[in-house]
Amino acid sequence: IDPDNLPEPTAEQKAEEAKILKEMGFEEEPEEEPVTRSIFLERVKKEEEFIGEDLRELDLSELEIEGINLQSAIISGVCLKKTNLSDATLIETNLAGTDLSGANLKGANLKGADLTGANLQGADLTGAFLDDAIFEKARLDGATLDEVTATDTNFSEANLVGARLINSNLKGADFSKSNLEKANFQ
Repeated sequence: IDPDNLPEPTAEQKAEEAKILKEMGFEEEPEEEPVTRSIFLERVKKEEEFIGEDLRELDLSELEIEGINLQSAIISGVCLKKTNLSDATLIETNLAGTDLSGANLKGANLKGADLTGANLQGADLTGAFLDDAIFEKARLDGATLDEVTATDTNFSEANLVGARLINSNLKGADFSKSNLEKANFQ
């Protein structure tokens, strides 16, 4: 018998297995309810943290969630358009493909975060910590990155047309194949 090609158990077989396991004292853990926008907002009001949670595909646009802790969370594909994430903790957070256009990320900590392909058009990252973050192929056109710390940050193939990076620490940052047209580094 090939264990990789076993037939799927029928509904009756699954029910019988669950019954036997319950009789033996083993109960299936209930599936966690997926986080919705309203559940997210309830938890924010309670000042709960979202460390390491999977929040993919949520629409969290235009929220006031400054100072929130989303460390190591999976937020890829989330809409955070015009959201206030100032002073947020986003260390090692997966923000790949996320829409952060017009978002307020002033003072946010994005150390080691993955923003590959993210849309940060017009976002304000003034004073943010971006060390070791990945902005590969990200859209940062018109974004403000004044006074950021972005050592060893990957901006390769990113669009930084008209972006401001005044008084920023960019030591070791990679801007290879990036579009820096009209970007202001003074």
